[in-house]
Amino acid sequence: MEIMRKTILLALPLLLAAACSRETDPAGPATPEEHTMVFHAVAETPETRTVRTGSGAIYWAPGDVIRIFHGTKSALFTAQTAENAPNTDFVGSLPDDDKEDGPFYALYASNARDAELKINRVSFQGTPGTQEYVTVEVPTEQAVPAGTFAPGAFPSVAVANGSNLYFENLCGGAVLSVRRPGIRKIEIYGNNNERICREITHYYHADPSDFPSVRPTGPTPSHVVTVTPAEGNAFVPGSDYYVSLIPAELTCGLTIRYYTDHQNGVFTTERPITIARSKFGRLRDLDASANWTEEAANCLVIKPGQTKTFQTRFSVASAGSYLAPALQGPGTRAAAGEVHYMETKVLWETLGTSVTPRSGDVVASVSGGADLTIKAGAKEGNAVVALYDNGEIVWSWHVWVTNADLESLAQTGRNGIATAMDRNLGALSATPGDVRALGLLYQWGRKDPFTGASAIGGTNFAATNRSWPMSVYSGSETGTVAYTIANPMQFLIGNLQNHDWLYSGSKLTDDTRWNKDKGIYDPCPAGWKVPERDFWSAAMGYGLVSSGTPWTGIDATKKGVDLQPWMKTGTVCWYPAAGSITIDGIDKILSGTGTNGCYWNCEPDPGSSATIDYSASYMYFNRTTLTLGTHYRADANSVRCVKDKVWKYGDTEDITQEVWDF
Repeated sequence: MEIMRKTILLALPLLLAAACSRETDPAGPATPEEHTMVFHAVAETPETRTVRTGSGAIYWAPGDVIRIFHGTKSALFTAQTAENAPNTDFVGSLPDDDKEDGPFYALYASNARDAELKINRVSFQGTPGTQEYVTVEVPTEQAVPAGTFAPGAFPSVAVANGSNLYFENLCGGAVLSVRRPGIRKIEIYGNNNERICREITHYYHADPSDFPSVRPTGPTPSHVVTVTPAEGNAFVPGSDYYVSLIPAELTCGLTIRYYTDHQNGVFTTERPITIARSKFGRLRDLDASANWTEEAANCLVIKPGQTKTFQTRFSVASAGSYLAPALQGPGTRAAAGEVHYMETKVLWETLGTSVTPRSGDVVASVSGGADLTIKAGAKEGNAVVALYDNGEIVWSWHVWVTNADLESLAQTGRNGIATAMDRNLGALSATPGDVRALGLLYQWGRKDPFTGASAIGGTNFAATNRSWPMSVYSGSETGTVAYTIANPMQFLIGNLQNHDWLYSGSKLTDDTRWNKDKGIYDPCPAGWKVPERDFWSAAMGYGLVSSGTPWTGIDATKKGVDLQPWMKTGTVCWYPAAGSITIDGIDKILSGTGTNGCYWNCEPDPGSSATIDYSASYMYFNRTTLTLGTHYRADANSVRCVKDKVWKYGDTEDITQEVWDF
């Protein structure tokens, strides 16, 4: 006998702000041995079923699927609405048998497609009976679309009562949002390692007025929920993301960990928290109150005589098939059946002058792996330290040993456009005419430095305690990021196709090694980055003509220029004419020291096209001009670091916290 049940779905308030993905396998046509059945659903409030309308009502969506259990038989039933609607029929077919019409049990979402109703034989006070139950999973990893839960992560159950299925939620949850851009992963866990995800067992009751009975099951530890954005690479600041959690008592509070490419932040509260069924904790914008670690960077700043530990972990830095190491620590480690012997060494040291340093003058010692512990020597200077794996360099860091307080000495340009260092990257002075103000030189897109001149107008390199290799030409084997990582002291002569050290076999090249968002190859310290082209143009009023200040050329004695009249910093803003590293046909040479100032920015030539993509943009000055121009990327120029982008937290809505009010 065909059974038809028809009611109206209640329109209820909803916390979600978008549709979630859902299973769409429709039920097949009825056979003579099956009953075609139609169920209607009434949902619990607060509800998180499918689609939230502008009025806050819940609508079912096309393709929503539930599983109906009848004894040991079950089948999928599919929503019949052609568009989001406040009421719908769920249609499917159950095998014919001799049982009575009920009870009928239902499961929405989670693993409804594969769920199985199980029966326990029980005895209560001598009376035999059965318990019907279903096991579902709250995922430990939830890829969450903005405004809703991860597909299938928030299960609900129902028992048919007359013509209705009264769905009730099995889980609670949390509403997350962030203020900081670039957060790619969030972890949530109870401080006492309470189980808040993985498998749960729901016991059905024939009386639908009974609340669902839920308890965790399964042997696998499941106390950490990992949340990632379903769209894009990072969470969108200001958007809500809903996380499904098993009801639990977090007796010692919870911890939230936030991860960007180069940093992680931790928010912890010890306040007891109850994760209740159908209740949602508001965890909005807690990254703004988190304790963030120091950003991992390729330039490590330390004062003479200090010992400091630096975080060196990076996420994933792809260079073809090469991945920057997710370092695990010193000593030995196993990977792919091999033993890896990790060690750290100081590659070279310099005092930025013609005086050759003794070993240990700049870096007395270095140790570690996942974190580097560096003991600085007694003298200011620069060094590069490297991590070796089985004798091969897998990563290296520039160590800048200086007494300067880079933060307090930083200079803000006209109209507050940007804040820049008062000195070149690697400089040990900002005094006009001081050779130690020259700093280091960089090929565009490389993280490792080369020494500058040993005199303000000289052509000899500053002395180091290590002999440098001869330059090599960029080719298919040498002109790769992986090669530069393994050979940080190797200067690569640009190939004739694109005049870049990075070989592509054509005029085209890669523009992402340095970019507006600080990346893994950026050479500046934590909190600083290579400037954008707009920094120079805005700070200087687009150079000589529109700035209104006549160009008087380079100071002939001090071999540089005070850009204060253009930058409007209020104090001396010294830019030495540090020149460039170019080639003489077979090896690198210093060119233009004392006559040219060449300062990279992080962007390619703005005039580049699909056929001409040689150059990168830079700020340039000489005896007759101050301008913005372009330069071959294989040459090495100065870098003047600017503050990394500042997160400006706008006003947020006044939210009445339902639970978990921090």
